[in-house]
Amino acid sequence: MRDPRRLTSAPLACAAALLLPACVELPDKPLVEIEPLAGDAAVAFGFELDAAPRPPTAPPYTGPECETIHPMQPTPDEPILMDGSGQAAADAGSAPASEDGAAVAPTQAGDVIITELMPDPAALSDGMGEWIELHNPRGASLDLGGCQLIDGDQLRALPAGLVLQPDAHRVLARSDAPGLAPAALVAFTLNNGGDRVGLSCAGVEIDVVAYDGSFPFAAGVSLALSGDAYDAAANDDPAAWCRGQIAYADDLGSPGAPNPPCAADSDAGL
Repeated sequence: MRDPRRLTSAPLACAAALLLPACVELPDKPLVEIEPLAGDAAVAFGFELDAAPRPPTAPPYTGPECETIHPMQPTPDEPILMDGSGQAAADAGSAPASEDGAAVAPTQAGDVIITELMPDPAALSDGMGEWIELHNPRGASLDLGGCQLIDGDQLRALPAGLVLQPDAHRVLARSDAPGLAPAALVAFTLNNGGDRVGLSCAGVEIDVVAYDGSFPFAAGVSLALSGDAYDAAANDDPAAWCRGQIAYADDLGSPGAPNPPCAADSDAGL
């Protein structure tokens, strides 16, 4: 006759193996120490333990920790909304309310003005260092979600939740490079010899700047609209622009900040 106590450990081991998960999440709270079995309960399992609990000699094994799966990063062609400090925004939901109510979409020319461009950065490659500055001259917050960036003969969709507060300057950039605080990353290209850049909302061209060799800019220096010429018609004139005058990173320009007036003896219109 077989000893029934010898048949207990094998089934228990098999059952335990079948119940082990592939991985487990480690608990946030300390594990509760389990009192050892004693008396009749110990005999029922085929072994006896001392009644007094023993101090643990090592952390209890809880199984392999589950690997954290990170979401896929957006492709370069997808606009990425930023929080204005260079960090990806946690939530690109509805536009925040302005002082006069909810943010509204631009509807007419001049609601948003292009005030600065960096077509030819020197400190970084064009793909890393190009940017476009937008300014809101209105007294209400403007929601640019659903608008499109005019990039030559291409239209680049802007992300939902991109808001321009009153009198704000926000940057659209090709990367989150040092010295920039982009509101969104957009896959555009600014040609060094000249290009057509603008903003379109619901089929209306809100502002367009067509720059060429008559506009004053150089490698490592932005093309800045004079601070006293913030107007959608004035920025069509090369004489209203001058080279960026403020150092950022290793280039010159003022991305995300108001432009100083172009000096009378500056290179405006050259």
